[in-house]
Amino acid sequence: MVDKIDEELDKEELGGGDEEDTEEDGEEGKELQELEYGKTPWDNMDHDQMVSKLSDMYLALSLAHSQLNKYRHTGQGSPYWGPEGMGGRTMKAIDKILEPLHKEYDQRSISRSAESK
Repeated sequence: MVDKIDEELDKEELGGGDEEDTEEDGEEGKELQELEYGKTPWDNMDHDQMVSKLSDMYLALSLAHSQLNKYRHTGQGSPYWGPEGMGGRTMKAIDKILEPLHKEYDQRSISRSAESK
Protein backbone atom coordinates (compact mmCIF):
# COMPACT_ATOMS: atom_id res chain seq x y z
CA MET A 1 0.00 0.00 0.00
CA VAL A 2 2.71 2.49 1.00
CA ASP A 3 4.79 1.55 -2.04
CA LYS A 4 2.02 2.53 -4.46
CA ILE A 5 1.58 5.92 -2.77
CA ASP A 6 5.35 6.50 -2.74
CA GLU A 7 5.46 5.60 -6.43
CA GLU A 8 2.69 8.10 -7.23
CA LEU A 9 4.41 10.82 -5.21
CA ASP A 10 7.68 10.17 -7.03
CA LYS A 11 5.90 10.48 -10.41
CA GLU A 12 4.38 13.81 -9.38
CA GLU A 13 7.71 15.16 -8.12
CA LEU A 14 9.35 14.22 -11.43
CA GLY A 15 6.52 15.72 -13.44
CA GLY A 16 5.43 12.34 -14.77
CA GLY A 17 1.91 12.35 -13.35
CA ASP A 18 -1.24 12.12 -15.44
CA GLU A 19 -2.30 15.22 -17.34
CA GLU A 20 -5.55 15.00 -15.42
CA ASP A 21 -3.67 15.26 -12.12
CA THR A 22 -1.69 18.34 -13.16
CA GLU A 23 -4.89 20.18 -14.05
CA GLU A 24 -6.15 19.62 -10.50
CA ASP A 25 -2.97 21.01 -8.95
CA GLY A 26 -3.92 24.61 -9.65
CA GLU A 27 -0.52 25.35 -11.12
CA GLU A 28 0.44 28.99 -11.37
CA GLY A 29 -0.94 30.58 -14.49
CA LYS A 30 -3.70 28.02 -14.95
CA GLU A 31 -7.26 29.01 -14.31
CA LEU A 32 -9.06 26.52 -12.10
CA GLN A 33 -12.40 25.23 -13.29
CA GLU A 34 -15.46 26.01 -11.25
CA LEU A 35 -17.98 23.22 -10.78
CA GLU A 36 -21.62 23.82 -11.50
CA TYR A 37 -24.07 23.05 -8.73
CA GLY A 38 -24.64 19.29 -8.49
CA LYS A 39 -21.54 18.39 -10.53
CA THR A 40 -18.41 16.61 -9.29
CA PRO A 41 -14.87 16.32 -10.67
CA TRP A 42 -15.57 12.61 -11.23
CA ASP A 43 -18.71 12.85 -13.39
CA ASN A 44 -16.94 12.25 -16.71
CA MET A 45 -14.77 9.32 -15.60
CA ASP A 46 -15.33 5.85 -16.94
CA HIS A 47 -15.57 2.89 -14.56
CA ASP A 48 -11.85 2.03 -14.64
CA GLN A 49 -10.81 5.63 -13.98
CA MET A 50 -13.27 5.87 -11.10
CA VAL A 51 -12.06 2.63 -9.52
CA SER A 52 -8.46 3.80 -9.87
CA LYS A 53 -9.20 7.17 -8.20
CA LEU A 54 -11.19 5.52 -5.40
CA SER A 55 -8.38 3.02 -4.83
CA ASP A 56 -5.86 5.85 -4.60
CA MET A 57 -8.09 7.72 -2.15
CA TYR A 58 -8.60 4.60 -0.02
CA LEU A 59 -4.87 3.90 0.11
CA ALA A 60 -4.07 7.52 1.00
CA LEU A 61 -6.70 7.64 3.75
CA SER A 62 -5.56 4.30 5.16
CA LEU A 63 -1.95 5.48 5.27
CA ALA A 64 -2.92 8.80 6.87
CA HIS A 65 -5.10 7.01 9.43
CA SER A 66 -2.31 4.60 10.32
CA GLN A 67 0.29 7.33 10.77
CA LEU A 68 -2.02 9.66 12.70
CA ASN A 69 -3.05 6.79 14.95
CA LYS A 70 0.60 6.23 15.93
CA TYR A 71 0.95 9.87 16.95
CA ARG A 72 -2.42 9.92 18.71
CA HIS A 73 -1.32 7.15 21.07
CA THR A 74 1.92 8.96 21.96
CA GLY A 75 0.04 12.21 22.63
CA GLN A 76 -2.88 10.90 24.66
CA GLY A 77 -4.24 13.52 27.00
CA SER A 78 -3.33 16.33 24.64
CA PRO A 79 -6.25 18.60 23.64
CA TYR A 80 -5.09 18.23 20.03
CA TRP A 81 -6.34 14.62 20.02
CA GLY A 82 -9.53 15.37 21.95
CA PRO A 83 -12.94 15.54 20.22
CA GLU A 84 -12.57 19.31 19.64
CA GLY A 85 -8.89 19.26 18.68
CA MET A 86 -7.67 19.25 15.09
CA GLY A 87 -6.18 15.75 15.40
CA GLY A 88 -9.34 14.33 16.96
CA ARG A 89 -11.58 15.91 14.31
CA THR A 90 -9.30 14.69 11.53
CA MET A 91 -9.36 11.12 12.85
CA LYS A 92 -13.15 11.28 13.19
CA ALA A 93 -13.50 12.41 9.55
CA ILE A 94 -11.24 9.59 8.31
CA ASP A 95 -13.02 7.04 10.52
CA LYS A 96 -16.37 8.15 9.11
CA ILE A 97 -15.16 7.02 5.67
CA LEU A 98 -13.14 3.92 6.58
CA GLU A 99 -15.20 2.33 9.37
CA PRO A 100 -18.23 1.36 7.24
CA LEU A 101 -15.90 -0.32 4.74
CA HIS A 102 -14.02 -2.16 7.48
CA LYS A 103 -17.28 -3.37 9.03
CA GLU A 104 -18.38 -4.94 5.76
CA TYR A 105 -15.10 -6.05 4.13
CA ASP A 106 -11.83 -7.58 5.25
CA GLN A 107 -9.26 -4.78 5.44
CA ARG A 108 -6.49 -6.82 3.79
CA SER A 109 -8.66 -7.73 0.83
CA ILE A 110 -9.61 -4.08 0.31
CA SER A 111 -5.94 -3.10 0.36
CA ARG A 112 -4.98 -5.91 -2.04
CA SER A 113 -7.74 -4.89 -4.45
CA ALA A 114 -6.76 -1.21 -4.24
CA GLU A 115 -3.06 -1.96 -4.77
CA SER A 116 -3.76 -4.05 -7.85
CA LYS A 117 -5.35 -1.08 -9.67
